[in-house]
Amino acid sequence: MANPMVALGSTGPVVKILQRALNYAETKLARLAEDGIFGPKTNTRVKEFQADNQLDVDGVVGPNTWLTLKGLVDLVSVFPTPQAELDARIRICSIAWSAYNSFGWRGEATPPKTMNTPSLRIAAKHSYGDPIKVPGQPKPVYRRHGGESLATIFRTAGVNADRCPYLTDEALKFYASGSTDANLRNAKDIPSWCGIFCLFVYRTAGLKTGTWVSGSALGSVKNGTAQQKNSCFLRIPFDRVQVGDVGIIEPQGGGRIHHILVVTKNELGLVETIEGNANTPQFQTIVHGRYQVDGAKKGSNGFPIKQLHNDKLAKAGESAIFLTPNWPVLK
Repeated sequence: MANPMVALGSTGPVVKILQRALNYAETKLARLAEDGIFGPKTNTRVKEFQADNQLDVDGVVGPNTWLTLKGLVDLVSVFPTPQAELDARIRICSIAWSAYNSFGWRGEATPPKTMNTPSLRIAAKHSYGDPIKVPGQPKPVYRRHGGESLATIFRTAGVNADRCPYLTDEALKFYASGSTDANLRNAKDIPSWCGIFCLFVYRTAGLKTGTWVSGSALGSVKNGTAQQKNSCFLRIPFDRVQVGDVGIIEPQGGGRIHHILVVTKNELGLVETIEGNANTPQFQTIVHGRYQVDGAKKGSNGFPIKQLHNDKLAKAGESAIFLTPNWPVLK
């Protein structure tokens, strides 16, 4: 059913959904209070969104404005608050898919250098437009593709999002160099955000996890051992993995780990995922991944896992452990 028309003076849950959706969109204004009251600040924010999207700038949220907002509305209003584990798993997967559809880079092989318009879709290594001056930045910076979307992911996970909307010259030079040094990347730009993305999905789904910074997030893996930060997530064998669980992949010989969120799994060990901070050679974005896991051959570093591309082996020699939300703690 279509959302009703709302405007200055409207109140209620539909206005609250509108405010949440607008808080996911790029803006030069302060975030809205999600209080369900269509006041002057919401009115100004609606007009900004309409102008940015070539709509009639009248502050009235009618059919055309709702249609333009649809991807964001779907993201913030997928399901009601979960009451049981099954509902929660469905909600986690739905939010993950919505984030992929709304924020994943789904266009050209790389963003064109002539692209000067804001986008919800994240291509975190790429900038657009001319350099701009930003308070607190000593030098002009460039707008990041999907920077405000990325900032929402970071803020929801409890991570400082100040760097997300922008790229400095130093960061752009680092990416242009082709370096894969994670420590150097963290110093020059945003940190790796695959685990941050998973936590964003869980927290958006209503799970009462801690924040990434508070140390009560997903945990990590080192030499096949889960470094669990608290009891919010529990390590499980592969045969118990269900949709909504998270995998932590460790490369052969060590190196940067990678978090994946499971959205489908079959009896043959084929796992489909939604992942943040993926396709890093080109984009740093949100992708739909496919893996083959050998659940019968647990090694010292976890279960052997192979990334697939068009049903052909693309990358092998890695292992993974799997964690599931501790539902009694997180409800």
